[in-house]
Amino acid sequence: LPLGVAAQAAWLFTAAAGAYLIAGWRAGGGLRRRRGALVPVTVLSHFGLAVAGLGVWIAFVMTGTPVLAWLGVALIVLIAGLGMGALSAALPEPGRGPVTATAGMPVTVIAVHGMLATATILLVLLAAISAG
Repeated sequence: LPLGVAAQAAWLFTAAAGAYLIAGWRAGGGLRRRRGALVPVTVLSHFGLAVAGLGVWIAFVMTGTPVLAWLGVALIVLIAGLGMGALSAALPEPGRGPVTATAGMPVTVIAVHGMLATATILLVLLAAISAG
């Protein structure tokens, strides 16, 4: 379970960075969809599934049940896919200006969120493998 606890800590830090990003996205009018802006369903699904996945992972750490670990793996892969979709939707098209919903988003926090997510995915997978 030490890997499970490390994965939980990484997931919590990743969620904190993500919560900061979603707060900035909402403050910048992210829920009012504009042409070329992030799709709210993608962002909110990414956030909601991340919170649900963290809940599943906490249940795994508390019980040690391997099924919960593998459910966490499945969820985190889905969460990562939605995150990559949100990121690619936020990138400006060649020859166009910055995307309005993300223009004020701190690039450093986005990068840290991505790096933490990568570490979390690895730790979750390793913990699930070691759980059986």
